Amino acid sequence: MKTKILRILLGFLIYIVVFSSFPYIRQKNVSNKFKNDFDISRFYKKDGSCTYAQIIRENDKARIEKIRAIDNAQDKIMLSNYRFLIDNTGEKFMASLVAAAKRGVDIDIILDGNTLFMNLGKNNYYLALDSFPNVHMKIYNPMSLLKPRSLMGRMHDKYMIVDDGIAFVGGRNIADRFMQTTGKYTYDWDVLLYCDKRSKNDAIGQLKKYFYDIYDNGQRNKDIKKAAIFANDRKNKEILDNLKTIYENDKINNLDNYKNRDYPNTLIKVSRVNLIANPINVYSKEPQVFYQIIELMKNANKSVDIHTPYFIGNKLMYDSLKDISKKVPTRLFTNSPASGVNTAGNGEYIVHKNKIKNLGVNLLENEKDFSYHGKAFTIDDNLSAVGSFNWDMRSTYIDTELMLVIEGEEFSKKVKDEFSFYEKDANKVLENGDKINLAGKKITKASFVKKFISIMFIILFYPLRFLF
Repeated sequence: MKTKILRILLGFLIYIVVFSSFPYIRQKNVSNKFKNDFDISRFYKKDGSCTYAQIIRENDKARIEKIRAIDNAQDKIMLSNYRFLIDNTGEKFMASLVAAAKRGVDIDIILDGNTLFMNLGKNNYYLALDSFPNVHMKIYNPMSLLKPRSLMGRMHDKYMIVDDGIAFVGGRNIADRFMQTTGKYTYDWDVLLYCDKRSKNDAIGQLKKYFYDIYDNGQRNKDIKKAAIFANDRKNKEILDNLKTIYENDKINNLDNYKNRDYPNTLIKVSRVNLIANPINVYSKEPQVFYQIIELMKNANKSVDIHTPYFIGNKLMYDSLKDISKKVPTRLFTNSPASGVNTAGNGEYIVHKNKIKNLGVNLLENEKDFSYHGKAFTIDDNLSAVGSFNWDMRSTYIDTELMLVIEGEEFSKKVKDEFSFYEKDANKVLENGDKINLAGKKITKASFVKKFISIMFIILFYPLRFLF
């Protein structure tokens, strides 16, 4: 009997692995049409808008600014996120959204199916928020073990638009790990945009179009009431009362965090902002974000600085970065096996350390206390980008991804200054493979167990590394 059960479980596991990965095995090329339509000049032309920007490094600041914008919203909020957990941070966000809904603000939300899976015991919260007539929540590609193909194609975007003039784009999920500095947390980036004067195809307009291209497509998303199959609305009142208390207490204790800001006088004016994004279909995608990033980097004259949590590449990705580094000095900042929390990323770094070292880049390793989760880059002195794109095959070929590309020397200088917070005490990897810490700190080494697990993971699942 035990043998039979084990065979059934093994068969089911094989079924899950095969049918969840099969739709993504083929790695597409960018179409000739997309290449022909790509116009690099649009990243440098002024569009007639008047836009200001702020780079946000601190987790607490990111949480405060997003909740501030929600609390001062008057007409409309559009929120899209890969993961919206109901922890301390998630409850504060939810409480502010409920307060906005009570004021009559229209709220459209789309969350990735991963959110429901990670919050199985708290899906009632989403139904409580969705109970307002002016709130509409949808789930992108809900996950189901009975439909393994639904397990991999994820919406990895993290952005919010408020009142047609404020936007946040970055790499932070809505969760304590990404928006607090207590306990174990990660380092990340967000960009806050304020548009004082709109134009036909400005960044806010691009973001709104992208949002509703996903939101309005019923083939890949479901209404929360149909997607949250393990939740019900019987506790709506209890949940909403609890969220009201959380909102009122936080506002009493942190009133300044809720006051409206004078954005034009506290942000940096920029010349141009553009959105680059992957296709929004669920299955294998053309690598449109990667293609545009590489084309921009090919146009560099002075330098390229890349920040990514890990590097899991195929031949195209390795060759492209190597070509960039031959043209201009290129810096790659990423986690070491000691600081990284992604097992596949750690294994890739260890197994392919010589390939990564031979990219020709100035390789720097994170030596801060916690793991690095940021996705950003700068080109020369005037172009910078922040978003959700990791330098791995999942971001390149599988997930939806966003990067906000910003043109402006003053803003780019600010981004580089913020980069230095991590780079100034990083570990520099020398040509012979040795490491030196740029601040003279003791270099942290990964434990034997962590290295062993990472290496075994990447070896065992090497054919499937494009999924991680």
